[in-house]
Amino acid sequence: MRRGFLQSRAALVILALAATAALAGVVGRSAYVQALGPVAARGQSDLELASDRLVTQLQRFREFAVLSADHPALVALHDGGSRAEAGTMLLRAADRSGAVLAAYLDRDGQVLAASEAGLPDWVRAGEPLRRAFDGALGVAHGPGPAGVARAFYFAAPSFSDDGQVRGALVVVVDVARLERDWRGSLPAVLFVDRGGEVFATNRSELLGWRREGAATLVSAEGAPREVQVRRPGGYTVWAQRFSPYIPARALRLEADLPVIGMTGVLLVDVAPAARLAALQAAVVAAGFCSSACCSGWRWSGAGRWRRPIRCWRRGSRRARGRWSRATWRCAARSPSGRRRRRR
Repeated sequence: MRRGFLQSRAALVILALAATAALAGVVGRSAYVQALGPVAARGQSDLELASDRLVTQLQRFREFAVLSADHPALVALHDGGSRAEAGTMLLRAADRSGAVLAAYLDRDGQVLAASEAGLPDWVRAGEPLRRAFDGALGVAHGPGPAGVARAFYFAAPSFSDDGQVRGALVVVVDVARLERDWRGSLPAVLFVDRGGEVFATNRSELLGWRREGAATLVSAEGAPREVQVRRPGGYTVWAQRFSPYIPARALRLEADLPVIGMTGVLLVDVAPAARLAALQAAVVAAGFCSSACCSGWRWSGAGRWRRPIRCWRRGSRRARGRWSRATWRCAARSPSGRRRRRR
């Protein structure tokens, strides 16, 4: 009788533990998805702030290009005006705005005046000037003049009296100067161009990385880095080992920035959400396990579930595998125990 009692109790404990593990897994997944909601909301707000910060920093250079394109000193260049005077004006304006270089070009791509020499050749035949000569503001990014690794370019058209474009003012911005104000801040923010390359970020170790496919990133040195992409509850979570300063498990959020031709990407740590989900699962599992073990059901010989033995408590095993006297006294107070004693 005692062996059968112990075996039934062991089976109930095993079933209770299995049910507890399954319940903890379900609760943990549900709690994790729910905890990701506030993390995503805060992350989206941080991404919008970081994107607005970059766009606002570039705004003054756009205004410089647009407002100065029709300056009288530049307009006079088409009628044989002084290049030295125009160059002095551009140098003074570039120093005040913080631009690296400002150059005024005619329709043939010839530089008529500049704050200093060094405008890259690719800009003269590139997208910003073509768009400016079409009458719109041209925006581009790429290698800068000597000493500038990364730069934004703004090209504003200059219109003649008959409405035709007669020239364009190009303003060059050093991206590294802009990053100084928010480098190293939290969370990690990347600004990726249309080709998938990281052009600006507050994590300098990720500069020049590019995305190839859905789960592979290539570093600036050409080394591929694999990413494990998970989508709990519709969110995108990256598991990676990019850098000690990038969360190993990060929620990935995106924001399109058509004004500068970039996409803002934010990687925010999901460890707080995982810890909260684990805590909730542990609390639920502990409550369920305690209830199942302290009020376990006994399987009767007739094959029917009897009411729980609520007075049963877990006893300690003795040296030879026996249960403590307290446990047997508790079991004796059960209905089946009283029947055995009457016999």
